[in-house]
Amino acid sequence: MAKTPKTSKLPAAGDTIALSPAAEVPASRQRADEAYAAAFAEFSAALAAGQSVDEAQPPFLARLKQIGDAHQADVAAEAAATLRAGQAAQEERRETGTTVVASGGSVRITSRREGWRRAGMAHSITPVDHPAGTFTAEQIETLLADPNLIVELV
Repeated sequence: MAKTPKTSKLPAAGDTIALSPAAEVPASRQRADEAYAAAFAEFSAALAAGQSVDEAQPPFLARLKQIGDAHQADVAAEAAATLRAGQAAQEERRETGTTVVASGGSVRITSRREGWRRAGMAHSITPVDHPAGTFTAEQIETLLADPNLIVELV
């Protein structure tokens, strides 16, 4: 029995893809959004040029994986910088007895499974923001490496 071809709702070449405003998202997310938009445009252009989905899909999926990996590395670097800033602030506070506010944001964690435990706590399917300094560097590495968690710097 022959398979019925699937219709695609992917953007066509030249279509505009709405992205989140740059002021509202971390730089790493903006870079990923732009890379995803370019990848979708290239895929759409390949289809418009007559390539079959079977021909165009493997390089497209490989590119999506590269973008995802690069975004995860960016998030890890941003989280590590925030952690270092928080640790430096804590050290200064200890040394001087003053209150120091660390620059940087919080770490947003969303679990793919309700109650999934990592870094000494259960995580929710609802995004939760944790302030800088909540996790050690090792815990952040563990969180970022866990495929059941989505970790973002906000």
